[in-house]
Amino acid sequence: MDASQVVISAVPPIDAAPALAAELNTALEALAQDEGWVWVDAPAGLRDGARFADGMTSDGLHPTETGARVLGEAIGAVVREVGRQEATAGG
Repeated sequence: MDASQVVISAVPPIDAAPALAAELNTALEALAQDEGWVWVDAPAGLRDGARFADGMTSDGLHPTETGARVLGEAIGAVVREVGRQEATAGG
């Protein structure tokens, strides 16, 4: 089955290598643009600059439960919006 729309998300920060996460996100965003996919910076709410904000990680790599909720809500909002647009367009 072909997807009518693809949603691709940024990756969360990597506190030990913030530039790596930033480079990966730049590449992912460019891929989304090139492919006509929907880009979402879901972990934006996890960041304080290039690193995790307080309370969003316990190890600098994995989100806490609160961080996971932030990610899920951001991705869910975009997926719902794409679904509404598809329904409106009759797709």
